[in-house]
Amino acid sequence: MSTAGALFKLTRFPLVFTAAADSAVGAALVGGSLPWIPVAVCSSFLYAAGMAMNDVVDADRDRTLHPERPIPSGRVSPQAARLFTLVLFVLAMSAARVADTNTMIGATVLVALIVSYNRYLKRWAIPGSLGMAAMRGGNLALGAVSAGVLPGSEQFPWVPVTILACYVFILTLWSTREEMRDGGRGLPALLGIGLVAIPLAGAVPPLPARWAAAAASLWILPWVLRSILRPEPARLMQTVRWGVLGILPLDASFLAVEARWLEAGAVAGLLVPALLLLPLFRRL
Repeated sequence: MSTAGALFKLTRFPLVFTAAADSAVGAALVGGSLPWIPVAVCSSFLYAAGMAMNDVVDADRDRTLHPERPIPSGRVSPQAARLFTLVLFVLAMSAARVADTNTMIGATVLVALIVSYNRYLKRWAIPGSLGMAAMRGGNLALGAVSAGVLPGSEQFPWVPVTILACYVFILTLWSTREEMRDGGRGLPALLGIGLVAIPLAGAVPPLPARWAAAAASLWILPWVLRSILRPEPARLMQTVRWGVLGILPLDASFLAVEARWLEAGAVAGLLVPALLLLPLFRRL
């Protein structure tokens, strides 16, 4: 594999679509239109930078758990990965600058969260999960901010931001099971209930198409059941990967419950390139 391909693998590229969707939906929910494109690009680069930084920080741990990854396998040097991460952060901030000052400020906050999570918070299950939740919720909020709607406004999409953050909190807490070998079903079952139930919170307000809130729950349910029946590390981590992709139907549901079918379909349609790229990505 070329160095370029190995660097590309650091970004978890098929999952980058979920970050772009977050900010695009945040903008769409408050009436934003094409101006959300720079913020979606910014979010994509922020996600890629965060994933690359994750591998830089976890290089020693990955030598045991994931020796096939680019850094522990020797295909990418730690120095090259650090430089690549910095370049991705610069590209993210450049895209934010194209938007406006509010987007720059919001993106700066997200960079601080990404660095704090990777350097410090991820050492502990609860603080790390809260940090990841704040990043994802903040990513959707960034879209609203880029469209000119600040957190103090009545239009600010607090309900979708909170639902997304709670979903990601549970999913990240689930991912900490990777290093646990006791095979117990209790905690996966409890977390699984949370993963399935949280997206349904979007159906609580009296909206015209509340049933659409079930999309993300139906997406993640088979993977949760599969892991609960046999709580092996490989199955648990499969649930995490498909749960991250489940952010796309979750984001789409925020629009669908308001009967904004065209926009919701466009967001859900991002699953197509993400799924098509997964086999290619695995071969890198």
